[in-house]
Amino acid sequence: MAREQKDVALTDAVGARTATVKLVGDLTTAGLRAAQAWAVRREQPEAWREVSRMHGVFLSLLSPGCGPATQRDLIKFLHRP
Repeated sequence: MAREQKDVALTDAVGARTATVKLVGDLTTAGLRAAQAWAVRREQPEAWREVSRMHGVFLSLLSPGCGPATQRDLIKFLHRP
């Protein structure tokens, strides 16, 4: 019985780590896409649409109150490491 509990605990730990890695990867991708769109906003007016999409991605991945409240807040966060 103890071995089964250890196996379940290990499986849970690996699953949690995998979920964390995916979350970080998704947030990084959304941040990079928003930063690239922000960089070309003068040449490509539709860039604001991409910033808005990536803002939505951030909000969907983070807990309520943890993400940027507006698209402008997202842009401000992009300037900080």
